[in-house]
Amino acid sequence: MLRFLLIALLSVHSAWLYADNIDDLMHLSGMNSTLDNLPEQITAGLQTNSTPDAIEQTLQTVMQENFASAKMQAMIAAYLRAHLDKPSTQQSLTWLRSPLGAKITALESANNSLEAQAEMQKQIPTLLKDTHRFA
Repeated sequence: MLRFLLIALLSVHSAWLYADNIDDLMHLSGMNSTLDNLPEQITAGLQTNSTPDAIEQTLQTVMQENFASAKMQAMIAAYLRAHLDKPSTQQSLTWLRSPLGAKITALESANNSLEAQAEMQKQIPTLLKDTHRFA
């Protein structure tokens, strides 16, 4: 009986640590901050001059409710827990905590704002003209 209880406690503790790893993975990868910006990006993407205001407002409400950060974080965390094994999660965390991983993640996060997205969109015509690079 004691052995069974000890195994059960270790299993619960291991599952708790793994859940904490998924939370760390989402935070360190910048996934949470990306999801925090999602409602703002959806709202900006829905604003057009051709859509009637009432329809635009309804679309914004529906999109913001369905793509709310907390809701999306919970769904993605559940997916990651179901599809990532512990070694892969740990390997990803090790890389994200490395100097290079942290630097790349910081650069990606810095370019996640609406302003940065708009600036990138402006560069597309110039980039497409560089046929060698585009190819």
